Amino acid sequence: MNFLRIRIVKLGLKGNVSVGRLNFKHVLIRLSNEEDFSRIWLRGEWIFDSFHMRVFKWTPDFDPQIESPIAPFVALPVHLFEKNALFTIATKIGKPLRMDEPTADLSRPDLARVCVEIDVTSPKVQAVHLQIEGKTYRQQVIYENCPPYCTSCNHLGHEIANCIVTHNNEKRQVDMDSKLINDLLNNKEDARDLRELINHKRKEKNVHADVTELNAYDILVANDVSSYPSHVPEPELPNLQQNSGTGHVAEASLEDSNYEDPLIAALLDRNWETDKTCRQEHQHILIEALEGKTNGGSKLPYSNGSKLNS
Repeated sequence: MNFLRIRIVKLGLKGNVSVGRLNFKHVLIRLSNEEDFSRIWLRGEWIFDSFHMRVFKWTPDFDPQIESPIAPFVALPVHLFEKNALFTIATKIGKPLRMDEPTADLSRPDLARVCVEIDVTSPKVQAVHLQIEGKTYRQQVIYENCPPYCTSCNHLGHEIANCIVTHNNEKRQVDMDSKLINDLLNNKEDARDLRELINHKRKEKNVHADVTELNAYDILVANDVSSYPSHVPEPELPNLQQNSGTGHVAEASLEDSNYEDPLIAALLDRNWETDKTCRQEHQHILIEALEGKTNGGSKLPYSNGSKLNS
């Protein structure tokens, strides 16, 4: 901190300066002279002995965790070089701060440049309409060195499409969804009840190999025909009505079927090795069954009288 104070004082400021620490990344610089303020702030970036410092204007709603969306830039081309007229036009863009020297001394009359303070979170004004002697002119606005601003992480220098923080959050959400599915399947009580149910249905088909360890793949391919005796005919499945939009399977008629459970019937209804879309749909049914949300919020009825624990 003392190093920064010494370097700022050596800039040859006209007024007094005070430097205080806000946190490990931010310092507060207070200046008593307006010219000193403009000199430090309008430059934007300073380097002191390889230490890089970017300057922002303090506001009452300043949050150390969010980068300031206000950025000074030079940009407004107009054909009026008188200061009052130029600043009046610049107020349509933002807060005018100063003209550059070539504009002030008319050494470059083909272009007028003004330093304007803008809020980069708001849409940029692309043109200003001027009325001169009863005629209306459309004056284009050109922005120079205006950094992009990310509305997701509230930092300058990149847009939301290239935001690492946003992409990491999306990946974290996918990981959380996967963990939720695994937690549902690994719940001891739910896994036990579902394992017993699958074994019961397998025995109804004369399949004697019990399921001892339950995982998502075992559940979704509980009808693996390779494990069935070749002489056992495939049973007639109940009439199920499937909503292709939501993946829900509704029971139409189970009176004449040996498979009273719509969940198991749904699992047996597809070739899971080839139909990945249906696998995803019925995995959703499985999760709802584990949560007790299927069939209008009630738990699924099983032929052996057991129910899944919610």
